[in-house]
Amino acid sequence: MKTFVLFLIGFPVFSFAQSFPEDWLGTFYGKMKVAGGGSEQIIDVSLSIKPIENDSSWTYLMVYNAPSGKIEKNYSIRKGINGSYTLDEGGILIPMLFSNDCFYDHYVLDSMYFNSILSHRGNGILEFNLFGGSKKMNNQLTSSQDGTTVYAYLPSFSQRVVLKRRKK
Repeated sequence: MKTFVLFLIGFPVFSFAQSFPEDWLGTFYGKMKVAGGGSEQIIDVSLSIKPIENDSSWTYLMVYNAPSGKIEKNYSIRKGINGSYTLDEGGILIPMLFSNDCFYDHYVLDSMYFNSILSHRGNGILEFNLFGGSKKMNNQLTSSQDGTTVYAYLPSFSQRVVLKRRKK
């Protein structure tokens, strides 16, 4: 019985272990599915994450080999406090939460909102998802029970890629 109790007490420590940056470093490749406006495209993508300063900042270079030409997004990730990080897009600072081996962010650019999730799936695999849409509200509902107001926004595009490490 004591062993069982110790296991339950120790379980959260093991289940919430984080792998950044060690398991995230390297160059990863995949085919991104881009959907929006009723059409879909498949684009070859690479993502490189490399240390800049030990345990405090890393490069984040995503390269899209789009039909219109190569597009490079050369950013950096900086470590903050209490599980927070910042994605630095050349002076545009986007706060990110790192939790459950995933980076989460939400931001607004002009009249559009964006949400992204970059997650570590183990065995040299990362998954990146980006979706968003217009800030124009699609639906507003107020609960008759407690007066809570819910605002709904319909995503109009999505990007998803599973990335496999080829170089560390």
